[in-house]
Amino acid sequence: MIKRPMACHSFSAALVVVVLVSCLLAPPAVSASSVNISTYWGTNYGEGSIEDACNTGLYSIVNIGFVYKFGNGQTPVLNLSGHCDPSVQGCTYLGREIRDCQQKNITVLISIGGPTGDYNLTSLDDVT
Repeated sequence: MIKRPMACHSFSAALVVVVLVSCLLAPPAVSASSVNISTYWGTNYGEGSIEDACNTGLYSIVNIGFVYKFGNGQTPVLNLSGHCDPSVQGCTYLGREIRDCQQKNITVLISIGGPTGDYNLTSLDDVT
């Protein structure tokens, strides 16, 4: 076993402290605005509103899920898991919340498809 002088241990401990403090005080290598973190909203009633998701400051993309019925001439159907009922105009407040998110430079998308449903894009008319 090699005995090291006490000064060597003190120097090592001091070096570790300096490195840790430097890491804590250094600016981040990547700014938060350059990182795209997304969340999937609309499939769980307990998740809060779109506005809540956007106000966290954590997300640059909010993906609304989901339109599970579309194409082949069908009227699109949006499932928001109890947040609101689009079939009776019960989701009109979402327009304001989506615009508020967009004013915060958050991209808001609508997901189509899902684990179950009746959808098929067979023509350009289905897409537009």
